[in-house]
Amino acid sequence: SEVTYKNKFRPRSSKSASSTSPGGGWVKPDAENPDCRFLMSLTPFLNDLPAEENLKIRIKMLQLVAAANRSSGSGSFVRKDRS
Repeated sequence: SEVTYKNKFRPRSSKSASSTSPGGGWVKPDAENPDCRFLMSLTPFLNDLPAEENLKIRIKMLQLVAAANRSSGSGSFVRKDRS
């Protein structure tokens, strides 16, 4: 399918955004999770950015998460259950 600004960062597989995969990937948004609510609140602003700026912001966010994981001793991006 054609890649456009609207679908450039969307998954191209047949899985929906509400599916889960072990070790990361797309998960169903959790309305009770404050981190999820915060990140979802950023989407209107990210959608208004040009594609290249959007990608730069995503990279910076991943770098921040990686640095936080390193400083906390986690050292990986393996998702931990909050149960």
